[in-house]
Amino acid sequence: MNVSSVKTMSPTRRLVLLLLVVIISGLSQGLLLPLLTILLEQTGVSSGVNGFNAAAMYIGSFASMFVVERILLALGYKKILILGIAMETVAILLIPVWGNLTFWFILRFIIGFGNSILHYTTQLWILTSAPPERRGRYISYYGMAYGVGFSIGPAGINLLALGSYAPFLTVALFYTVVILLLQRLPDQKVQSEGKESPAQKRYGTAAKIAWFALIPTFL
Repeated sequence: MNVSSVKTMSPTRRLVLLLLVVIISGLSQGLLLPLLTILLEQTGVSSGVNGFNAAAMYIGSFASMFVVERILLALGYKKILILGIAMETVAILLIPVWGNLTFWFILRFIIGFGNSILHYTTQLWILTSAPPERRGRYISYYGMAYGVGFSIGPAGINLLALGSYAPFLTVALFYTVVILLLQRLPDQKVQSEGKESPAQKRYGTAAKIAWFALIPTFL
């Protein structure tokens, strides 16, 4: 895949913005996983049902692989990144509206779908825009950024003291700020080379083996 750009931006500034997106994403996941589990436990939901409900996020991540590359080719990096963040933000804001298990399962699916789009795009954008000699360093920054956000996330549970909506509104606010900052990035698109998309050839194989990776989640 080749990258086309209408205008350029400092590689360092672009990297910092993308890493900020990853940090907020990690923070969101680090908060939602324990927070929703606690809220469900308080309503008397069994641990088995609780765990299955949590797995919805990863089912959404799995489902996204069938469409994410095609959407990326059509929209470009910035638009699909904003799309993924918007999906997560809307779903997060709807979580405290109704504590229904089915409703939460759907919202968690959407969050996982949007989160997978977000990470696919940020990883690919970092790799394709980084100088060859710095790709390893940049992708390690990516992993560190997610780890930092994920480790900070559970602290947001303390926001429940301010009300049931407080943690969700806080995450949504962070994502809104990120979307505003992303507007400063130039539009970049991934151009197909006229051949069959490599992802299309992998769909059958991925559908057969990817569920194996979800077994620990279900356990």
